[in-house]
Amino acid sequence: MRVQRIFRQFKHTAYRKIRQATIGDCLLKVLFVLSCSLITVVLIIQKYHSLSNFKKTLYYRYISDEPFFDGSPRNVEGLRVDWHDYALIAAETERHGPGEHGKPLKLRDPGDIKLNDKLYKENGYSAVVSDLIALNRSIPDIRHPHFQVSEETVPPGTANC
Repeated sequence: MRVQRIFRQFKHTAYRKIRQATIGDCLLKVLFVLSCSLITVVLIIQKYHSLSNFKKTLYYRYISDEPFFDGSPRNVEGLRVDWHDYALIAAETERHGPGEHGKPLKLRDPGDIKLNDKLYKENGYSAVVSDLIALNRSIPDIRHPHFQVSEETVPPGTANC
């Protein structure tokens, strides 16, 4: 009987200690999560304000420097213009030679093939083929037809081909 009573007391005190530790741990975890959440919210708000200030700074920086950014909308209708030089395109279609119109060049002479292999090992590119192809060769325009014409008014600094 005495052993059971001691065991029961030990069991109750151990349970009480575990329960107290659990409540303390839970409280500590809740405080940690709340503080992390608060820090995250503050950082997000700070980032948003700094980003909006950065956008305003960029806008006001460019609004006065260049005439394109004067605040009035440009090319609202989205008009597109064909800037091709069709006379030059017709002249280039008449050109014939190695590598013209993007066609591959195949070496047929065994001496050229040997020399090309030797130079390829030294330089890392086909030097013989490169010497045979014209520097100003014509190549086809492989862009989608929608992108072969560009907007009538484009911002300064735009890469417009």
